[in-house]
Amino acid sequence: MFRPFIFAIVLIVYVMDGCAPVFAQSQPVVPRSCLCENCGKCDITVSGDWHVAETENFRVWCQHSRHFSAETAMSCEELRDSVVKEWGRRAEYAAWQPKCEVVVHRDVSAYRRELGTVGDAVGCTTISTDDDRIVFRRIDLRRDASDWCSNALPHELTHVVLADRFRGRRLPHWLNEGLAMLSESSGLRAKRRRLLVEALERGELPSFTSVVTGDHAVHGRDSSLSYSVSVSLVSHLEAIGGRERLLNFVDRALVDGSRPALAESYPQLGDLSGWERHWLESLRRLEPVPVMIP
Repeated sequence: MFRPFIFAIVLIVYVMDGCAPVFAQSQPVVPRSCLCENCGKCDITVSGDWHVAETENFRVWCQHSRHFSAETAMSCEELRDSVVKEWGRRAEYAAWQPKCEVVVHRDVSAYRRELGTVGDAVGCTTISTDDDRIVFRRIDLRRDASDWCSNALPHELTHVVLADRFRGRRLPHWLNEGLAMLSESSGLRAKRRRLLVEALERGELPSFTSVVTGDHAVHGRDSSLSYSVSVSLVSHLEAIGGRERLLNFVDRALVDGSRPALAESYPQLGDLSGWERHWLESLRRLEPVPVMIP
């Protein structure tokens, strides 16, 4: 079966030698008219058994229908605008070149076959860079997952937007995932919080230090807890100091590491043990503990 790309996928790929992934197209592209209500804003083509909708910033591949591909592409554009507003610096977000490829796989089997993965992941993001220039953007999603559009797509698209915001630099895993999970639905975030509280009651919560220094494993059976911890810590930082301070902290963490950046951006809480006490107290209260930060 024709596949839209021939490319080895991992969560985030950094190509430092300037070699961008090659787009492979083995069958002719046949132009078709756009069937969505936003006709004129996207171009629809057919390549093999894929319907391809192209907009200013996206190229969406799906096998369901031309209409579905067009609607998904327009949804991606609207969501990109929303995410860019959330993270500021709109002037830096020119039209994406190259465009972001979005591949919507029909089911989990097709997703696993294309990406060579196992498990029940609903989406993943691939970014390739040449120095600080992004040379490839791709999101893979599973259409058979009930929340692929409401949670997985916003999560993965936030990764792509943040790659622009931080010029393709590799974020610490807990920050990369924690920031992206801020875009998820309130229902999913509440579920993650319940998981944290249950782990806290069982005494199974990983330490603040192990997470922010990268010592805590994020794969295997505890991956759901690890992701929940990441978004909890990021939400905690934002609740204490606001969005702009959080972004400044991330900028510093990329240069100096998480531990020194925390001390510089949030000095009132002292060392990591002080942070851990404050975070755990907030979890027990189910709300951030007030702290004065200038």
